[in-house]
Amino acid sequence: RAGSYALTVESPSGKKISLGSTTLDAFGAFDANYAIDRHAEVGYYTIEAKAANGEDLTGSFRVAEFKPPNFKVDLTLASAAVAEGATVAADTTSTYLFGAPVTGTNSHYYVTRRQSSYVPAGYESYDFGRSWLYPEEPPDVPVDVVQKDVPIDANGHSSLAVTVANDLPFPMDYRVDSETTDASNLSVADSKTFTAFPADAVIGLKGDFVVTASSPFEVQVVVLDLHGKPVSGRGVKLVLQSRTYSSATQVLEGSDTERTAVHYTDVQSVIVRSDATPVKATLTAPQPGSYRIRANFDGTADDAS
Repeated sequence: RAGSYALTVESPSGKKISLGSTTLDAFGAFDANYAIDRHAEVGYYTIEAKAANGEDLTGSFRVAEFKPPNFKVDLTLASAAVAEGATVAADTTSTYLFGAPVTGTNSHYYVTRRQSSYVPAGYESYDFGRSWLYPEEPPDVPVDVVQKDVPIDANGHSSLAVTVANDLPFPMDYRVDSETTDASNLSVADSKTFTAFPADAVIGLKGDFVVTASSPFEVQVVVLDLHGKPVSGRGVKLVLQSRTYSSATQVLEGSDTERTAVHYTDVQSVIVRSDATPVKATLTAPQPGSYRIRANFDGTADDAS
């Protein structure tokens, strides 16, 4: 490798500035400093490191001029947690820092969603929501929900009704972004998030990861509302299922591909009724092996809860 490199910086207008020479350290790297003048050209700069043996390294960076915004955007959501199928009002207020409302433009709303890792405060040792274990995979859910421009009224207000899908496979965090661009082409945005659930309550389970075959073991069960408060009187059905794996070879485009599948067999079920404090359910695994526990509200056919 080369012993030393000559460093130059080229401005957007083509002016070249020498930064001297540098050598590589024991890790084959070097660093150099270039002070950007307060009145430097805006645009893309190119930095070049050239060695006598012909080695040539290049990189680039951008210098831009930013104007601080002279207005603010405040976004509020009507709810922090809702059940599927609900509608959440997103309200935006755009105001100049001297007090007058921003008018004559739009609020650009952009709503996205992703699977939520919901763990309510005080119940960190519990598992909530369905788990997908290999070779299972969670269903694919579109990320984009809606994009829409909404006119801002004379008071600087705009509003968007965000509709939650009614077929959520798991809890999802909906993120609402609201951006306002004023007449001077300055943009300011605000973001808020709410969580949507497949049902009006969630079930949490807590138990040992390893138990003894043919010996009863306990599982703690709790039902919480969408704000993390305990719910009493809800029937919860727990089903102990044995897990059996199988594999097969599939021919794809002329090559063999191993495919693994899993099959579940109901072993035992029990129904408990929730209370203000966690309740206990007793189950027994009849023989050594791999098992899972599925809990759902008694009488509910939808697996999402």
